[in-house]
Amino acid sequence: ASATCWPTSRAALTEAGLELREQLGSFASGGGDELMIVVAGRSR
Repeated sequence: ASATCWPTSRAALTEAGLELREQLGSFASGGGDELMIVVAGRSR
């Protein structure tokens, strides 16, 4: 069953990834660098 729904879930994941990239892009243009520094500091 999972084999048949794999393509659709993969497409959904790709769509979500593109949306995320768009949001990150708008973040980067408006003070997103500070957020990235905070995230990078937390992952250490």
